[in-house]
Amino acid sequence: MDITEKYRPKKLSDVVGQTTAVNQINRIIKSRGLAGSCWWITGSTGTGKTTVARIIANEFTDQDEFLIYEFVGRDMTVQDVRDLEERISFRPMGTGRAIIINEAQDLSAAVVALLLATTEKIKLSRFDCIIFTAMKDVQKLPSERATHFRALVTRCYQPEFAETDNPVFRQDVVEFINGVAALEGIKAIDAEEICMKADWSIRDALARLDLCEREQAESEQVRKKELAELYRQLQGEEKAFANQFISRLKAEWQKGKLSQQAYWEKVAKMLKAIN
Repeated sequence: MDITEKYRPKKLSDVVGQTTAVNQINRIIKSRGLAGSCWWITGSTGTGKTTVARIIANEFTDQDEFLIYEFVGRDMTVQDVRDLEERISFRPMGTGRAIIINEAQDLSAAVVALLLATTEKIKLSRFDCIIFTAMKDVQKLPSERATHFRALVTRCYQPEFAETDNPVFRQDVVEFINGVAALEGIKAIDAEEICMKADWSIRDALARLDLCEREQAESEQVRKKELAELYRQLQGEEKAFANQFISRLKAEWQKGKLSQQAYWEKVAKMLKAIN
């Protein structure tokens, strides 16, 4: 499993940089529950919109992936909405049924018009919830399209997602990347630089960190091969000295007195000195 998937949040408390939004969502769930709820989540790429949508969906369906229906806005058709209408007219086999529509800003006007009726039915349901995620605020859409969305958005809870230029969000992401690097044993990284190159997208920052880990692992393999070749060239007293030195270092490493990194640094220094 790559780092991006390994550190994808599984619950709301794991979500990075969105304390305000998470607190709002938790308050709504606690006071009103998830049944019959409609959500409109807006934010930049990589801020956790889809992750939060899936966490909400998983909580409502008790993590039954067969009761989560996920769509992409630009691909959603009128027939898709009609199929959903038919589906929500029946009680699901599990605890609940969740609908996620990503990139909702790209929904066609015809689809939005039908979804207005669908959301009204969902709001009366004890077994359904719907979550929209969008990259643009409805107010920023061209006026001829924004009109179609306003009525839909006003039917939804709208948690306040922090944008990538928010200083608190950035600080949280840098701390998170540093934490993941420490857990994965990735050395000498500049977390802030990684985040900047990823345009502060958490997902992209993790992908860059994963690349750093792979590069470091490859570099470590090359380094160990070079050290093995230096050791192979030793003879007589030099080889005996090296064996004794390495044995002593291994003993310190096994007792926890020396880190793995320090062990290899000392071995490299010794081999280069006597060659």
